[in-house]
Amino acid sequence: MSAPTPDAAAAQAGAPSSGGAKVWLPLIANLVVMPCVAYVLAVYVILPKLEARMGQQEGGAGKSAATHHASGHHEVVKEKISVNLSEKLVVNVSGSLGTRYLVARLTLVGSNPELKELAEKHDAQLRDAASNILANKSLADLERPGARNIIKTELLTSFIPILGEGAVDEIYFSDFAVQ
Repeated sequence: MSAPTPDAAAAQAGAPSSGGAKVWLPLIANLVVMPCVAYVLAVYVILPKLEARMGQQEGGAGKSAATHHASGHHEVVKEKISVNLSEKLVVNVSGSLGTRYLVARLTLVGSNPELKELAEKHDAQLRDAASNILANKSLADLERPGARNIIKTELLTSFIPILGEGAVDEIYFSDFAVQ
């Protein structure tokens, strides 16, 4: 074996090594550039398309209740009005022979600006309609899954003739207990 010549040693030292920073450059570029590209696509392409689609679904005629940032148009969103019935409702549970009772407090929610006046004016009728519906519920009815939603739908249906169509959008139970 012979010792390497000085020219061969110099050529070997000057040759680029495999790897180094040049190998990592594409990975680093992807780690930096790709999140930026994703952000730009999301903000300037995807979100405007989603907002436009949601506006068409909600508004029907092309306008939505949401604010349109791109066009500069602002539409007023109707404020929800919340009204509690005057007192708690206490009714005997059907089939309990007076040994069990239901305590409930109702909150009416709607976008009708006259909801508060209507609810105050017809408070006795609303409480009577609600009491009739709740008093017809047995313990088994009240323990069923989704019972509260069924009762809310029945109450909403019974309140329409009293308050008028569209006066109440939702009904909430602020108290609901069987004792």
